[in-house]
Amino acid sequence: AEGRAVDALETIHRKLFPHVEAMVSYVHSWRTKMPAMLVAEAKRRLRVASRLVDENRGLARAQQHGTLLNREELSAGDVPQWPLELPAHPLDAAGDDRITTINDGRRGLVVEAIRASWHAYWEHARAYDELKPATRRGTNWHTAGPLYLTAVDALTTLHLAGLTQERDAALQHIVEHLDESTHLDADVSQFEATIRLVGSLTSLFELTNSSAARDAAERF
Repeated sequence: AEGRAVDALETIHRKLFPHVEAMVSYVHSWRTKMPAMLVAEAKRRLRVASRLVDENRGLARAQQHGTLLNREELSAGDVPQWPLELPAHPLDAAGDDRITTINDGRRGLVVEAIRASWHAYWEHARAYDELKPATRRGTNWHTAGPLYLTAVDALTTLHLAGLTQERDAALQHIVEHLDESTHLDADVSQFEATIRLVGSLTSLFELTNSSAARDAAERF
């Protein structure tokens, strides 16, 4: 019995040890790689934060207002000890009102990105479901015709971004083509149609009390 037990233990050792050794090696490699990866990500965030501050309507340079990370520490190229602790934004810690100004600038950049994306679709693919950015051509979910999915999807985003003119144009576009889009001879995903077509229009109705959005949702 003792001999069999020893044989069993040796078998277990032979089968398990290579896996354990590989696992230890894997964990060790990540413990050495992860700090360097986090430093690279921290440098990327630093560049983004600095650009946002510099672009924010004449704010002084990022280093004068504080940045997300210590510029000198990162440029030294030294990999910090694990775990990597990133310092808090000094303006957040100090309760400085300038962080509100920085956030306002960032918010403006997001709105402009939304506006640019919407106008690209509106200019090149408003007669289709989606825009292919590389070719500036439209494409549809189904070959039977468009459901104007981008216009529907964008309704609440445009509203929350304060782009009311674009929002109203999108809703009018959807309403004008309701007879066309609600009579397509095509099978559609019930899930996608519910969350995108009905969901977006009912969400806009919830936000704005728009009877046009409600009626379009009922039609779909």
